[in-house]
Order: sequence, then C-alpha cells, then structure tokens
Amino acid sequence: MPGKDDWELKSHQRSLYSLGTFPMSIVPAVIMSWLLFFYRPEESGAIVLVGPVAIIVARLIGRTVDALVDPMIASWSDRSTARGGRRIPFVKWGAIPLAVCSVLIWYPPFPSTSSWINGLWLGVMLSLTWFFYTVSGVTYLALLPEITRSSTERVHLSVLMSYVDVAGMVGVPLLAGRLIDKFKDGATIGPIYFADGFKPSAVIVGAITVVLMYVSVWKMKEKEIEPSKTVPFKLIEAVRICLRNEAFVPYLAMIGLLRLGIDLVIVAIPFIVTTVMQSTPTVAGIGQALMPFVAAVLFPVVAWMAHKFGKKKVYQIAILLMVCILPLFVFIGRLPILSPMWQGLVLLGLLGIPASALLTMWRPMVADIIDYDEKRVGYRREAIYYGVEGLATKFAQGLAAGIVVILAEMGKAMGYPSLKYVIVGPVAAVIFLLGFLAFRSYPLNGHHVDEHQEGAREQ
Repeated sequence: MPGKDDWELKSHQRSLYSLGTFPMSIVPAVIMSWLLFFYRPEESGAIVLVGPVAIIVARLIGRTVDALVDPMIASWSDRSTARGGRRIPFVKWGAIPLAVCSVLIWYPPFPSTSSWINGLWLGVMLSLTWFFYTVSGVTYLALLPEITRSSTERVHLSVLMSYVDVAGMVGVPLLAGRLIDKFKDGATIGPIYFADGFKPSAVIVGAITVVLMYVSVWKMKEKEIEPSKTVPFKLIEAVRICLRNEAFVPYLAMIGLLRLGIDLVIVAIPFIVTTVMQSTPTVAGIGQALMPFVAAVLFPVVAWMAHKFGKKKVYQIAILLMVCILPLFVFIGRLPILSPMWQGLVLLGLLGIPASALLTMWRPMVADIIDYDEKRVGYRREAIYYGVEGLATKFAQGLAAGIVVILAEMGKAMGYPSLKYVIVGPVAAVIFLLGFLAFRSYPLNGHHVDEHQEGAREQ
C-alpha cells in the first residue's frame, strides 16, 4: 500500500476542507427526507398543502433546473480566471443565498389550506435552493482532485469527508425528527415563534451551511493555472468531450440509477415508519440515521478493501448487497419475530453495510476519471465532470418523490394500502441492478489508472 510520502495536504487542511461536506449533506437530507411529509402529511386532520400533481411537478422542476445549471456552472468555473481562483469564489458566493432559500421552502404563502400558489412557491424555492447548492457544491467538490494528486490521500480524504457526511446524515434526521415531534403545535424559541418543528430545523441547517462552507475553503489555496492550460472549451464542447470518455459514461449511468434508487428509499422512510412500522417522526429520524451510522463503522474496512481489490470491485459488491437487501422491505410487519418497528430498524441498519462503500468510493473514482481526462485532452477540467454527473443524479432525485407518490396512489387504487410504501424496496432493488449492469464496462480500478491511461491522449 502506498505510504504518506506523496500526500500534499496538512492534517488541518484535510480536516477543514472535509467540513464542507456537512452542509452539502444536510441541506438535501432535510429536503429529501421531510419535504413530502410536510406538504402532504398523512396524519388524520393534517392540512395537505399541495395536490399530488403539484408536488411532483414542483420537485421535478426544481431538480431539472438544478440539473441543467450544473454543467453551466461547472464549465464557467473550469474556464474562470478570477483572482481568487476557479473554485473558492463560487463556494463563497453561493453559501448565503443557499441558506436563505432552503429556509424559505418551509414558509409557504398559504400554510392553512391547499393551494396551487403553495405549489408554485415550492417550485420556485426548490429551483433557487438547488441553483445555489450547485454554485457552492459543484465547485467545492471540484477542489478535491486539484488539491491532491495522491490516490492514497484521495481515499483517505474521501473517508474523512464521509465521516462528516455521516455526522450530517445521523445528526440532522435525529434533530429534525425530534423537533417535528416536539413542536408540532408550534413553539417560541428565544424571540422567534415557529409554527412547527420543520422551521427551526431549516433555520439551524441554514446557519450551519453558511459557517461551514466558508470554513471549508478558509485554509485552501488553489493551484495556479498556466495561461496555456486555461480550459478553452465552451459548454457544449466540454460536455461532449466528457461523454466521449469511456471511463465516465458507465460511471455516469451507474451513479444516476443508484441516486434514484437510494432517494426512493429516503423519501419513503418517514411514511414507512409512521404507517407500516406504526411509530413516530422521532423514530423516523432514528431510522434515517441508522444506515449512515452503520456505514461509518465500516469505513476503515472499505478503505482497506479499496487498496487491496480496487475501487470498482468494492463498489460492485456494495451494489449487489443493496439488490439483495432492499426487497426485504415488503416483509416489514409480516414476520413472526420482533415488532414492526424493530423489523424496520434492523433492515435499515443492514442497508448501512453496502452504504459504507457507496458513500466513500465515488469521490476517488471521479478523481480517477478526471486524471484520465487530463491525459486525453491535456487540461484539468474537474468541475465539468461533477456538473455533468449532477445533470444525471439531480434529475433522478427530482423523479424520486414523484415515483413514491405514484406508487402510493396506485396502492390505494388497487386496494393494497399496506404495500404502498414498502414496495419502494423491490423497485429500488431493480434500479440498483440496472446500475450494476451499466457499471460493468467501467475500465478503471483505483491504483491501476496509470496503466489504463498510457496511450490514451486524444489525438
């Protein structure tokens, strides 16, 4: 295993940079986990703020705007000649408006009735939130391949980022679930009145976002780009070159499908917990936290396996484990052992085993793909790859909530209300299997990248 001699960052730089993963994790975590539950609650007597079509359209519009903007911001960043660098100014510019818009999502104009205006508000706020999430997020991630070229350090840094990521995925669902339970009838915190627990959760997340995005780039200094190495490709050409990269295309297809599958589960968890598992939003927060908690325990094992067997093989094993575990959702509440609540919690914990690899290996794989791209075209184009990836994954995220709503409505119409959310498990398993098949042709496997790159420069 390679040593630390070729590492390029100091320990405090790695620690501070990794903190930017926290807001990048918690903003979508809160929205993906609780938005549908907030706008279309299932409790008896609760106010449904938008119709099923409106929630699908609003989320799809928000994610479509985000997906289309991703490569635009990425291309702009790659070609930037700003004095502060190609990435860091974007990270700072996007942080404050991202925080503000993510809070406003939870303040619809008509909170006491169902209205198309609420749907319009949701669509606009989601679009703005995801736009500024892209401005900060794509450029933040694009720093990773640039600040270190060491494959070993990239894996180490990605594992560190994944621990921070898990801290967000564990802490925020627990906090949000508790606040939603505790303040469901409204509460005054300090001088501010909150009508429900969703709003203080959003305010806390917004404040953390601004602070940590600035802290993450505080001690970072971008490498200067020689004028001859300034990226000349405009947006369409830049995307076209990405799609001609034989390492990127199978990765892109795989990651888009996996994003869709896992988001189906995340969106469905609050409903599964409160209906099938017959429990509360607090337990829903615990369920959402279990998977990343178990994953974090296994991060060192995943890092060791990646060095021994390569990133691709580890990722393939993780995908197949997901395919095996997800169909078990339909048995929640139907087994003769344990209560429905504990059956669900055990299953969510099991998902953490493959999630440990899915959470850590994608960043180093993208860095490998970017290194390969530099061999092909002669330029460092980190951001455009994260941007094009976002085009696929964020469109998939927009579809996830809509698919859950459709499955729920189909379950009601067909007379199978008990299956309307747990059926998400088998559906997600099929999607993961398609992702596995798409990933089979991926040609890079971690530390063997240099061998594959020989002779790969594009003529």
